[in-house]
Amino acid sequence: MAEKAAAEATTKFEEQEGALKKAQEDLTNARGELQNLKTDYDKAKADVDEKGRRIAEIEAALKTLPNQGDPAAMGAQVKELSDAKNRLQTELDEAKQVQEALRQKAEAAEGQLAAKEQTIQSYRGPIVQRGLTGKVLAYNPGWNFVVLNIGDRAGLRNGVQMVVTRGGSMIGKVRVTTVEPSTAIADVLPGTLAKGQTVQPGDSVLFQGAR
Repeated sequence: MAEKAAAEATTKFEEQEGALKKAQEDLTNARGELQNLKTDYDKAKADVDEKGRRIAEIEAALKTLPNQGDPAAMGAQVKELSDAKNRLQTELDEAKQVQEALRQKAEAAEGQLAAKEQTIQSYRGPIVQRGLTGKVLAYNPGWNFVVLNIGDRAGLRNGVQMVVTRGGSMIGKVRVTTVEPSTAIADVLPGTLAKGQTVQPGDSVLFQGAR
């Protein structure tokens, strides 16, 4: 029974390590994608600005064409400038669409980035309500771990350190290694047990705010 519980605890720990590694890889990829999107967005914005400037120059040129001269030549010049303006306007509209699409993608990437950072933070820095309490259901002296009657439904997280008490007095401290919906496994921290004391089923555990 003890070996099975220890094996399950080891498996859970390895799963947590694997999940953290995957989250870190996803975060790195998301940051790279976001940077690429921002670079593409800057290029698209510069393209929009340049095309807008060129259209303004053509419009100004059309307004300043001389009223005298060969009508045919003037008409050809006006048509050439107008056609150039229309082509640029089409390119400008397309560039604006690309710019908007990239902006939306960048926003989505930023949202994914924030979610992945929160996932990693949940592994690295458990956020547990100060004062969370529970009970010891079982203690395995051979492997020096306990089973608690609280889990992630109560807000417990991996890595949390809890004080074990009995009758209002501290017996020792444990660190949570595996969390299930309604139970958890925690290692008894070496050197924290009071002299002559052992953890027993029915002992209370308390999270005081320190990991």
